Amino acid sequence: MKSFATKSSVTIWALVLAALAAQAQDAKRPEFEVATVRRSSPDTILDSFVPTLNVAPGTTLGIANRQLKEIIMIAYGIGGRQMDGPQWLMNPRGGVADVPRFDIVAKVPSEAKQEDVPAMLQNLLANRFKLRVHREPRQISIYALEMGKGGLTIHPVPAGSGSQSGCRRSMFGENGVTTAVCENMTTAQLAQQLQTLSSAYFPEGPVIDTTGLTGSYDFTLQWITQQQRMEGQEGPSMFDAMDKLGLHIERRKGTADVLVVDDAEQTPSAN
Repeated sequence: MKSFATKSSVTIWALVLAALAAQAQDAKRPEFEVATVRRSSPDTILDSFVPTLNVAPGTTLGIANRQLKEIIMIAYGIGGRQMDGPQWLMNPRGGVADVPRFDIVAKVPSEAKQEDVPAMLQNLLANRFKLRVHREPRQISIYALEMGKGGLTIHPVPAGSGSQSGCRRSMFGENGVTTAVCENMTTAQLAQQLQTLSSAYFPEGPVIDTTGLTGSYDFTLQWITQQQRMEGQEGPSMFDAMDKLGLHIERRKGTADVLVVDDAEQTPSAN
C-alpha cells in the first residue's frame, strides 16, 4: 500500500510539473489579442500595404495584399535573399494574379510590449500556416545601404508623430511608374522593406543598413520595375530612387543569417 501511494504521488507531481511547464511555455509566447487572416481580393492586386512592426500596444497591425513569403520576411525582419524554402513558397508558378496573397488585421494587446510584436506575428504564422523555421549563417552577397556623398535630402519626423510605420505601394501609375509612400520609417526598416517593394533589383542578396542613422523619416519612392527596364522602358530605377533621398546602395560580399523554412501550409486555418 505504501509503494502504491508513493507511485501515485510521483505521478501527481509529474502531472503538476508538466502543467506548470506548459503554462510557462505559453507565457513566453506573446500573441495578438485577436487576429484575422484572409485571402486578398483579386481587385487589390496592384495596391498593397507593407508595414513595419513598430506598432504601439493597443493599436492594430495591418498587412494588405502580400504573399506568404513576404509576410514571413516582415515577421522575421529579413529580405528575400535571407530566406530559403520550398519551391511553391519561394518561386510560385503562374502569373502574378495566380499567386495567393493575404490580408492580416491583428490587435496588439494594450498591456503588451512593443518589442514583442515580431514574436506575435511569428506565432500567428506558426498557428495559422503551421510555419516551422530555423536559421543558419551563409556567405552571400549583400547590398549595403549607405549615406550618399551629398548627404540626406530627407528630414527626421518628430518623435511620437503617431503615423503608422510602413509603405503603401501603388504599381504602374502615370508613365508606368510605381510609387511607394512611406511614413515614420528608419533606414533599417527601409533596407528590409526594399526587398519586398522591388525584390528584382536585389537578386543576389539582402539589403543591409550601414548608415548608422537612428531617426525615422517620411519619404516617397518612385521607380519602374526591372521587367519594364528590360523591355526598354525609360524611368527611374530603385537605385535612382535611393539617390534622390541622399542614400546609396553598394553590392558587397558578406555573411548573413538565412531563415530556412522547414515546413508551412499554403492555406491558413480558419479564423
